[in-house]
Amino acid sequence: MALAGRQPQWPADDSSVLTEAFRAGPMEAYYATSTPVHSTAEMDDLRTRSRPLPSTASPVPIVQQVVVQSATTQPLDPEVAAAKAKTAYIGDRLAAISGYPAGFCHGMVNLRLGLGMSDAEVSSVIQTLSSETQTDARLIFQQ
Repeated sequence: MALAGRQPQWPADDSSVLTEAFRAGPMEAYYATSTPVHSTAEMDDLRTRSRPLPSTASPVPIVQQVVVQSATTQPLDPEVAAAKAKTAYIGDRLAAISGYPAGFCHGMVNLRLGLGMSDAEVSSVIQTLSSETQTDARLIFQQ
């Protein structure tokens, strides 16, 4: 759900959705843990080893090389371009009402189950699309 743009709803700690072992929590919570004590010598040795290595100052300047490649684009078929534009348009309208990102609101997504929209929200989207564009009522009102 988080990838789709919604905050995940985590069940309560005593929920029956979670298994018994998961509700019990980590074993470390039931045992006293002691933090390991490091000696000063060990810490000094760690600090010494974690320092950056000395580098030799070279008089040679660093040259940054940038390679530019021109992308050859294929001409887009007008029908394909129109289909992509329609998909993006409908996705934007659905995203405004459902709260999901527009890229998630395309294809054969179920508006009620997939996007969690109510009947009123579905009607609102249909009214918005009908008022902004020419629509075919036979296709829109298929359930």
